Amino acid sequence: MPWSNRFSSVNVRCPEGKTAPPRSDASSSATGWLPVIAAVLYALAWLTATSAAGGWLWDLGNGLGFVAFALILALSLEPGRSPLHRPLAWLAVGATVAHGGYLLASDATLLEYLKPTMPPYMAAGLLALGLLVLSALSSGKARRRIFPSRPTFRRVHWALSTVVIAGAGYHVAGSAFYFNEGRQMALLGRSGYPPDSERVRAAARH
Repeated sequence: MPWSNRFSSVNVRCPEGKTAPPRSDASSSATGWLPVIAAVLYALAWLTATSAAGGWLWDLGNGLGFVAFALILALSLEPGRSPLHRPLAWLAVGATVAHGGYLLASDATLLEYLKPTMPPYMAAGLLALGLLVLSALSSGKARRRIFPSRPTFRRVHWALSTVVIAGAGYHVAGSAFYFNEGRQMALLGRSGYPPDSERVRAAARH
């Protein structure tokens, strides 16, 4: 789900018949940023003076959620045509499901957070998961059956990606377990900002 869907190193043909120069392959190694993103999120979590005190089992379950969030952010840097893009997306789905499943298995009272009265940050997390699955299912070979053209797919995929990152980010910040200070929120928000978003929207229009 590419923020930048850097559209790999293909040429982009513009309406006036001109062809844009090929993209750089620098983003093809974006998965190398995954441990960096994870480390940054981990470091940011330590900036709070009042983190949730649930023990290491609780921290492990939430750690799976941070892995999922790191994967989602890494997806924004991985080219859509990369053979790693869809596997990363499904890995993010798996980590998210493991995050929720682990916490529910360890504490059944958390089922209360799945009722219609759930807090907004839980609704945001479920929405992000649902759209992440939808994004993965509607890409690949299914794209040709669902979308009339590649530009349409790119625009829809970009919109879904935007909501997924925003929803996941709000889920992390809204729970206030590990991110509950202004400086953390500012840095977290910056980490989810779409790189080259203007360039992506311009490319999607061609």
